[in-house]
Order: sequence, then structure tokens, then C-alpha cells
Amino acid sequence: MKTENIGEEKRHNKRLAHREAVKSKSRQLLEKVFPNPVQIPSETAFISSWEKYSDSLLDTYGQQRDFRLAFNHGVSLVKKYQKVHGWTLSPPSHLITNKTPTQLRSPEWLKGAWALYDAYDIWLKEKSDRDKRDVRFRYQSLILSLLMDSGQCNIDVVRSFNHQLQQDKKLNLKSFANRTFVTLKLENENLNSNAYEAGEPVTTFQCYLSVRTLGQLRLWQKLNKKEWQFPQDSKQILQALLAGFPEQKHLPTSLKQFCSCGAFWYERNANLRLSQALLEYRVGRTRSYSLPISNLVRLISPVIHPVQATSFSDFSTDVKVKHSRKLETQSKPISLKQSQFTSELKRACKPTENGEKVTEDTVRGRLEGLLEQYQMEPWQQVFIQWLIYKTHGCVAKTVHQYMLNQVKYWYLMNTESHLSELTASADIEGIYQEQIDKHLTKKSQSYFAKRLKELHGFAAPVLGLPSLSDSFFHIDAGKKHTRAGLIDEPLFKKLLQHIEKLMDLNDIDKLALQSICILAYRCGLRLNELYKLQLKNLESSKTGWLEIRPNRFGDNKTASGLRKVPVFSMLFEHECDIVADYLRLKRGQNLSKTSPLLTMGENTHRPFNTFAVSNYVGKVLRALSGEDHLVFYHLRHSCFSRLQLMLESYNPKELLPEFYPYSEKQTADLRQKLFKKTYSNGYWEIAALGGHESPQVTFMHYFHLSDLLATPSGEQDTPVSLKGAQESGLCSRRYYQSLKKDKEDITYGDFFELLADELNIENLETESEKITAEEIILQRPDKEKVSISICYQVLEAISRGERIDLLAYQYRLKQETIDKWLHNALYLKSLMASNSGSKVKYDKSGNKLDIAPLSRQFSARREHALVPGKLKTIREIEYTEKFVQQLRVHYKERSEVISDMMQYCLKHTVVSKSGVNFNSPSTLKQFIDTFQFAIPKSHWRAVKLYINTSSIKEEWQALLKGMATIEGKRGKKTGRSGTGSVRLELISPSEEKYTEGDRVNKYSSHLVVYLMFMSFVLLQNQDLLPTSS
Repeated sequence: MKTENIGEEKRHNKRLAHREAVKSKSRQLLEKVFPNPVQIPSETAFISSWEKYSDSLLDTYGQQRDFRLAFNHGVSLVKKYQKVHGWTLSPPSHLITNKTPTQLRSPEWLKGAWALYDAYDIWLKEKSDRDKRDVRFRYQSLILSLLMDSGQCNIDVVRSFNHQLQQDKKLNLKSFANRTFVTLKLENENLNSNAYEAGEPVTTFQCYLSVRTLGQLRLWQKLNKKEWQFPQDSKQILQALLAGFPEQKHLPTSLKQFCSCGAFWYERNANLRLSQALLEYRVGRTRSYSLPISNLVRLISPVIHPVQATSFSDFSTDVKVKHSRKLETQSKPISLKQSQFTSELKRACKPTENGEKVTEDTVRGRLEGLLEQYQMEPWQQVFIQWLIYKTHGCVAKTVHQYMLNQVKYWYLMNTESHLSELTASADIEGIYQEQIDKHLTKKSQSYFAKRLKELHGFAAPVLGLPSLSDSFFHIDAGKKHTRAGLIDEPLFKKLLQHIEKLMDLNDIDKLALQSICILAYRCGLRLNELYKLQLKNLESSKTGWLEIRPNRFGDNKTASGLRKVPVFSMLFEHECDIVADYLRLKRGQNLSKTSPLLTMGENTHRPFNTFAVSNYVGKVLRALSGEDHLVFYHLRHSCFSRLQLMLESYNPKELLPEFYPYSEKQTADLRQKLFKKTYSNGYWEIAALGGHESPQVTFMHYFHLSDLLATPSGEQDTPVSLKGAQESGLCSRRYYQSLKKDKEDITYGDFFELLADELNIENLETESEKITAEEIILQRPDKEKVSISICYQVLEAISRGERIDLLAYQYRLKQETIDKWLHNALYLKSLMASNSGSKVKYDKSGNKLDIAPLSRQFSARREHALVPGKLKTIREIEYTEKFVQQLRVHYKERSEVISDMMQYCLKHTVVSKSGVNFNSPSTLKQFIDTFQFAIPKSHWRAVKLYINTSSIKEEWQALLKGMATIEGKRGKKTGRSGTGSVRLELISPSEEKYTEGDRVNKYSSHLVVYLMFMSFVLLQNQDLLPTSS
């Protein structure tokens, strides 16, 4: 043993002994209040005893670290009792210590900063005596300029720049607005990735260089560096930088400290307007991630790609109807119902039986039995196959835990979001992230994310899911991913324009979808916050304060999410018109104040489908821009990066005109409203507006222009002498003198053209395909906003006796439109069916009474109504939404045949039975083919009436092939044979609910009558109706 280690070992052993003594004392005090851990205490007794234990610790230990150690040891002992003795109680109190964050400008930092400042000042004065062709001196001058003149004071940036110099003879420089940058790839496992290269996550950084640094780079590239060895690590880089520096007492001794202290020179000489927040970012204390280069190019020179699809359903997921029961003569295995799926898996994966552990082979056999016993959806089969796969390497108890951890979320993701229909990685990542966020603790998030990663990897080849990189499942991983992305103004206006052209949404749903996008893009609202907004949350005022608060539709993401947002102050005039029009329509529908504010479809009591909206917006943004990483949430990112631009830039519109749209007056008004009279708390105001606990969260995830905003200010207009220009490598004597002929004062900006030419700097401000926001005009058609729900409400109100003129004003409709609806509804109500099957009745004189015909659509209890009864289930409302979407697309081209088939349907139905009666196979075929665009053949069910003795039995059977059928009435084999008939029923989307428990074997509601009746009333031109029924 070496002598110099004796003292160190002694101190170490002393610390260990002290820790053991503290733990032993803690254990004694705990055993004093809980003498018999085998006996599980009651909740009241546990809380009382724990308080006594805590008081004993406070009396025993005066030092905080000893108290903390003893307390934490007591907590660990209680957890041990939970595992060993089955305790169900946890400590009611927890020890939390918050340390004040260290400040950048500590005494130590200031000493080092002043020492470096003085040493660098002396070095600048003496550098004229150095050999200008010395490679070491040129390298030192370039890196020092990178630090002091360009302000790149992050050690990761310096090391990456050094690496780039070694790899490339000439850096790939780009410029816009007289700002030059090079894209660097940072190598630090503690940094998030923000881009992908060849499918691998990387951390890219846009390193902006000052004109002085460009001059040094120009001199550097002229040298022959073949025989020179580049510094290979931080220590060698620091040695190269300190060469020739005068000795100073507090000069930094590490590269990280050297870079950090270099910011002191930068803020005092190169960027006098640099805020403390951006200074902390430049030295690496605050993290913020740059835009991918392709996205940055978009902000500078936006290009829009044409998108041909004009249907919401082309981008979103269709409403699907699943039937668990096959009503066919041949017996087939039935699919697992929703209530069965989890219970069957719990039974199969149960790790014990009769108190004994079961083997993995037993669990595997049970799971394989499920696959043979039931006909399941592909995603159900894959889940069970994954569990079977896990039995080969895990014990039965572990497989059971995996199943319980994943089954609920896997079922929801596949039934609500339809994973197998997604093609973009960004979409499926968003769905997975939602499920991960539902777990409250980091530990549970980590466990769930790891299992989900395994399940996705197993299911992706089978279900055709897009592949995801390992970086996405980042819980407890070494490298997280920040989705850096911003949306420019032309792209956003094109998105609103595309929504206006959607053919399968009604005008109200278009306004709703546009309002959702506007509130996310301008006000930075989250998708789930938009989802849970209620009518009462939006104030009726010029400012339009919007409250974000928890309610029955959802909770706030964090406690900081409770806030108010000034909506109309942040919108442009055309955007205010869109939101205001939508609000007028919503408030005119006599809904309760607790009704959802933003709805799409016929159900005004349910918020919009978040997946459908997110999927549509993300796909349209990617199609219009050509940027594969853009998703809905980048609307929110754009809002906060725009506000940072407003806060930090003197003239933000001049810097990024296609990203920052506000005029000087609008900017001044917003600055006053958002930042009050001081900018010192500006970042806290932005964080509060975004619902963040601190600006650190906003910097980390939402600010993507910090690199640009921290560039040198005023350099372009700073005068420079001939000597200064030559020492900085900006030009030759002859070039300077040529500039002097035309200008009295030569500035650094005058050399940019020469440097751009010699350094091959690519100018990103191309004009060939660039499109501006002013070129995109949103043409909002001045027409009524109608939908089936509004039509239904208006006709219901008329049946209650309300005045048509008042209804026209309330719903912003023309009176002629309401008259048309009323005329169409009365025509359909006049359709009657004979009542020949009723019992014959006689009067007192014995005369036969006439039997009144029956209404085809209205029962006796609804004889005063003008519309069919309301739909009963949400799935029927969803089905109606899908039908109406497709009808809007196809009605213009086939209006005559669709109208004829609607009338046929309504003329051949009776209120006592569901379905439409057909006596001819050809008419039935025409009806099914007409509505095939919205109602697949598999959604129909045929009730066969006397088909077995029909003279055209073969025609009926050929037509009914592939359709669910049941035998209604059978004809007799003796006597005359007729043609037979079919009653066509639409299988209810909610049939599974009503047939559960074998109460009934089929269920069909009045859904088909509702669809045909309301569509006919809404679309039919009254001039084309027959004069009589």
C-alpha cells in the first residue's frame, strides 16, 4: 500500500462507518414504533407511528445530510416490509430538498472571465508580431475568433468545429440576410438528437460565423496544412489556444471553462444586446436545439408543392364498423369481443393454478389454444403471438406482467387510431408518445416504453407498421429526441386554403378545423387543450381571453397548464373572421355552456377526433412542404419560436419575413400585451403562455431560433480600418482602396460579397420558386354554413312552433333555405303505406270503417314531428359522419340516381320494421351499387322472404353472395311460386353492444331511414319533387 493513500483510505472508512451508524440508529427508531412488522398496522396506527418516527429523527440529527440519510433508510425499510410482510401502506411524508440553481456569474467565473479578457486583449495587440504563415497561429486565431467574435462559447461546438476543419478542406457555408453559418454535428450523449442522417438520430447545430471569423477562415484556407497535426482532444485544443498568452493568475485551466469565460468578451464587444438567457444558451448552460437545415431553408425561401387530394378522408382514418357475429347458415368461429379479449388473455397468462406455479409451456399452450379457438383481428393475433414468443425466454409470471402492462393500450391504439393504416413514422410516434405520457412516474414510463418497443418491433413486419428508430423510445435512454420544426406563413396559409377545398366536410366542420389550426399556430395551444375547450372558456370580448382549465373532457398536462390566452390579439383579420364565424354558429345552436367548443361531425356534444385532425394536418403539411418531419405539434412550436423572435430581435420581420408576419404596430401591441413594460421577464411570460413551469422547458423543446438570435449585432455597420481589415483577413490593400473610392467609411459588411465569393458561400435566398404569404389569398365563399345537425335542429324547432324568420337569424340562414327543408320534409312525411293488415273494424250500425293509411317514417307518437328520431349511439353518429363525407364527394356527379334511390328507400320502408323492401333483384343491386361509396356490401343484412320457392331463386342467391343473410319467411313447396322479396337492413354499428349476452341475435335501428331522410331534405331541390306522393 502506498503511503500517500493511507489518509485517503482512512477518511473513506470513517465515512462508511458513520453512514452505517446513522442507518443503524434509523432502524432502531423504526423498530421502536413498529416492533412487530409481521402484524400489518391499520392506516390510522401507521400514520401515528410514522409521525413519532419522524419526530425522533428530528430530535436525534441536527445535520441535514444525516437526517436525510436516516429518513431515506426508514423509507426503504417500509418498502421492504411491503414486499416481505405484505404491507399495503406507504410513508405519508417524503423528504424533498431543492437547491438554488448556481449562477453563471459566480465569483470564480468572473475572475476567470476578467483574466481571459485581459490576456486576450494583450494577445490581440501583440499578434501583429507573429508569423502570419504559421499554421498553429492561424488555427489559434480562427478558433479564438470563433469564440470571441462569433460567440460560439460551447465546448461541444468548438470540438465539432475542430473536427470539421480536419475532415473538410472547405467548409460547406450557407448564408441569408448577411448571416453565414455552417452545419455542425455535435457529439455529446447528454444532448438530444434533433435530426436524422441516413435514418440515424444526430444532433445538428447551425453555427453562425461573424465576418471577422470568415476573414480568419479565408486566411486559414490559404495555408498548406499537410504536415500539421490537428489537436485531438480538449486538452490539446486548450494548449493551442493559450499559446503566446501572458500568464494570468485566474486564467481558465480547462477548455470548457475557457469557452464559458470567452462569452464575457463576446457580450462586451461583439454583441452588446445579448440577453442573459441567450448568453446562458451560448455557453451551454441552457439547451435549445437548432432546426434541421432543410426546415431552415424553408423559412428563408418557402416552396409549396401541389396536393391533388381534396378529401379529408384521403388523409384521415375512415369510420369503421366491425361485426362480431356472423349471421350466416354456416357455422364459423366468432371473433373475440372487446369484453372478452382482456379476460381471455388474463386466463391464459395466469401464472398460478390451484396455488401452484404453472410452467411457460402451459401458458404457451393456452395462448396457442386462443388462436385456434377464435377468429381475431390481425393486431389481436400479433399480440398473442408476441406473448407466445416471450414464453420462450421468460417465466410465466413475467409474461403475465408484460400482458397486463400492454393489453389495454394496444387495444385502444388499434381500435381508435387504427395503427395498421398509418404510413408515417411521425404519426405512429405521436400515438405511442400519448400512451407513454399516460404513465405518471419515470419508472412506469420506462417499463412501458421498453415493452412497447419490443411489441412494435415484433408487430411491424406483420402489420406493415412504419419502422421507428431506437431514439424514439427514449425513457431512461442516453439520447432523447427533440422534434425541431417550424412552419412558415405561406405553408400555414396553404393549409387553411386546402381545408377550404375539402369536399367531404361541410362548411361548419371546415371552420372548426381551420379554427383548431389557427389556435394552435397563433396561440400555441396543445391538441388535448383544444380538445377539452368548452363554450364557457372563451370570453365574449375584443381580446377574447381563453381559459385553459381541466374539465370533464380532460385534465391539464401540468399544474402550469392552468392559464389564460388572449386569442383575438394574436390573430390576423382573416383569422379572426374564421374563428368569429365559427363561434357565431356554435353560440346560435342553443348549446349549454359546458358543451365542447370545437366539434366536427354531427355530434355537437362530443369534441373533435384528435387523431383524425392530427393525422390530416400532419400529412398535408408534409405533402405541401416536402418536409417528412412536420407534424401537428409544430404549429405550437412555431408560435413560441415566433414570440422569441419578437422578444429578442430588433426587427424580426426583416430577419425572417416569411416566418414572422406581424407589422411594426402589431409587434408593438403584442409586446405591450405579452411582455408588459419590461423585457426582463419576457421568457417567463412566454413560458406561462405555453403552460410551462419555467423557460427551461420552452428553450429545450420549442425555441429553435436561439442560434440565429444570438449572432453578433451591429457588425455589418461597424467601421474597420485598413490595418484591421488586413489583420482580420478580410481583403487585400488594393481591394480596400477600391472600396474607399466609393465610400468614406468602410464597414465589415462591405466585405461580405468578397468573402462569399472566395469561401464559396451558398446564398439561400433564391427567388426562382419562392412563394410569399401575400401571394396566397384565402378566398372564403360567402355562403350559408349548413349541416345535417343544423337542419335537424331547425326542423325540430319548427315542429315545436318556433318562427322561421327568427330561426333564420339565429342560424345565419336564408329563409328560402329553411323553406326548402320544410317543403322536402313535408313531402317525405306525406308518404303513406297501406294498413291492409290491420283488423277490420265496424261502426255501431255495422258498416265497415275505412282504414287510415300509416306514415312510412313516423309512428303515432311522433305524428307532429318533421324529422326521424335522434340516433341513439355514438357509433351511429360516427357512421352518419362518414356517410355524409362520402356523399358530398359523389353527389354532384350522380345526383339524379342518388336522389332516386333515396326516394325509393323512403317509399319502401315502414315504421314498424327496420329495412327497405325489394321485390326485384335488379332494383336491389342498383340500390347497393349506388351507395357503395359509403356503405360497403358487408354492412347490409338481407332478410329473405319466400326466396326458397322463388322462380328467380338463382338471381337472388347470386346477388346476396357475400352479404349477411337470415331466413325471414319460407314459402311452401306446394302451390304457386312467386318471385320472393328481400328486406334489406343496415347492420347497426352498435350491434355488438346489443347482442352481448345473447339477449338478441341481431340489431338494426332506423339508421338507414335517418341517413336517407336527412340527406334528401338537405340536398333535394324542391322544384324536382313530384306534385303528389
